[in-house]
Amino acid sequence: YKGRRRDVAGLTLMVLALVLTHAMMAAIFLVCLGTFSLIYWFTAHIRPRFFVRGLFGMVTGLLLSFWWLLPSLVGGVTEIDQKNSSEALARFQLNISLDPFLRLHDREIFYIGLSLMLGLIAIFWFRKRLSHLVKSLAVIGLVTVLVSSTLFTGVYNAIPFSYLFRPLRFLSFASFAMLLAVLGFGAWLLSHENVKRYLRYLGWRLAFVVLPVL
Repeated sequence: YKGRRRDVAGLTLMVLALVLTHAMMAAIFLVCLGTFSLIYWFTAHIRPRFFVRGLFGMVTGLLLSFWWLLPSLVGGVTEIDQKNSSEALARFQLNISLDPFLRLHDREIFYIGLSLMLGLIAIFWFRKRLSHLVKSLAVIGLVTVLVSSTLFTGVYNAIPFSYLFRPLRFLSFASFAMLLAVLGFGAWLLSHENVKRYLRYLGWRLAFVVLPVL
């Protein structure tokens, strides 16, 4: 994103499409995108005008959807009792959702992806060598995962209108952000010749071990 007019227009159309598709998911994505923009702004030290243009694109997309959004807010989920709704919101236990072996006994268990979390650990370990974009994606991914878990129930309930959203829905953005961060980390690894030689060596060693077994 470079703050060009076509970038702002693309962001506006994306927000408009999100709202018209699913208003609550659009609200979640807007909160996450806004938080990501703030993190990227502070870490990358970008010019404030780029952040303002991005914010303008999101707000414009939201305003263009008001013809549909405002009538849809009457009745339905907006009239749910706040106290009862907050108590009924589903959350997940982080220690259970990171265990890949539990799925062998219970296929319906909620599983985040241990590989993604290990990728985040690697990103924070090599954070000084990675781009600000990759680090910002990793941070927002981790934050949205924690907010959706039982560890931060009190923090989530303190968010305005939190009773209208399902915490687990934040994981759709979290997994997307973490996946992009891990892919960015992988691209950084593959850009180093020493890593390429090591991966080729590891591939040959695995081939000599696996092929005889097959």
